[in-house]
Amino acid sequence: IEKELLGLDIVHLLLQAFCEVATDSQLTQLAEQCMDGAAYLLSSKAGAEALSRLLGIANAKQRKALCRDLKGKFAALAKNAVDYVVMIRLATTVDDTVMLSKSMVAEWLQDIEDLCFDKYGHKVLAWLLQPDDQRLFSPYERKCVALPSPTSLKAPEARRQELVRMLKPAIRGVFLQKPLEAAGDNSAKDLLTAYLA
Repeated sequence: IEKELLGLDIVHLLLQAFCEVATDSQLTQLAEQCMDGAAYLLSSKAGAEALSRLLGIANAKQRKALCRDLKGKFAALAKNAVDYVVMIRLATTVDDTVMLSKSMVAEWLQDIEDLCFDKYGHKVLAWLLQPDDQRLFSPYERKCVALPSPTSLKAPEARRQELVRMLKPAIRGVFLQKPLEAAGDNSAKDLLTAYLA
């Protein structure tokens, strides 16, 4: 599939509909054809949902290429009303946590205060601290992140702990620096709940 086609909203809707009913082998074939331009799918909700499904099927090389394409945009995507779920999915499916730490997590750390107080950014951080918590996440978010991921080989808890090890001190620093602001902000309070759990 041409990269330029992946920039069209109608194609996003078609991919979303196809991904919902496709078998694993069909998804694998689709991933091979369109993961090169997967970053274009992040421009719409339908595209982001399709990409969430494809991330579970994509191989390590395809996920790494997507991370390279998104370099410099991870913090903005984590604060985006549509793409934050894809950032959670990326953090829960990519096995190469060293690469994630040097790219995605490093960018989040540069913008950690904004993420902690952001309506969507705090959810990305909260998922890593307290995954799948019914009090913090909507059924839609939980469903999107829990999609099958047969090509992820690393134990989910091990992956999560490796990422949390880098994020937790920075999150703690924000709460110590701005305790009153955190107590008065709904997003930061939810993140604090996840941090203390």
